[in-house]
Amino acid sequence: RRDHYRQVRKSGKPARFTDERMGRIFDISMFPVSDPGGVSRRVAIFARDVTERESMLKALGVSEKRFRDLFENIPDPTFVFHWDGTDFVFQRANAAASRLTDSKIGSLLGQTASQMYSVRNPWIVEYLKECFSTKSSLVREVEYTLLTTSQTKFVEAHFVFVPPDEVMVHAIDRTARREAEIALQNSYASLEERV
Repeated sequence: RRDHYRQVRKSGKPARFTDERMGRIFDISMFPVSDPGGVSRRVAIFARDVTERESMLKALGVSEKRFRDLFENIPDPTFVFHWDGTDFVFQRANAAASRLTDSKIGSLLGQTASQMYSVRNPWIVEYLKECFSTKSSLVREVEYTLLTTSQTKFVEAHFVFVPPDEVMVHAIDRTARREAEIALQNSYASLEERV
């Protein structure tokens, strides 16, 4: 504190810093006080105990990191859309979504749902709107063509409202199951023909 005090007197410029004493954290502001001749002879010092605030910020940082880690490790591709008042803006995707799209998902961040889906998959925009307006969850099984790789997948899509203004979408790949069902149906049809 003494070094800051001397610097403020010498430079005539205020200083602000944080220091710790006896387990307490203080936010310190120092302002030069000039005499009638304009020379800084004294310094006004304001100290505010910010220990609780700093502890809360640290806990919040830990909590946010934990949330990010949980989000990144959801095993199914997960996408987050934010309602901006006119459209749903694509905000985030997890690691599984990145793997699904061959790491191309980042190129779509910041685009609106209408820009992304109105031509090829317009039903996504409708389901986003329905989920948001009802503030509930929806589950839909759909055929989906990936924007990034043009692959077609059969997906179980879970639309989840996240207050106050987001919709999270989990996309569970059911392509293998769907192909097995089709193969089984074809097998039954072939068997019926033979019978």
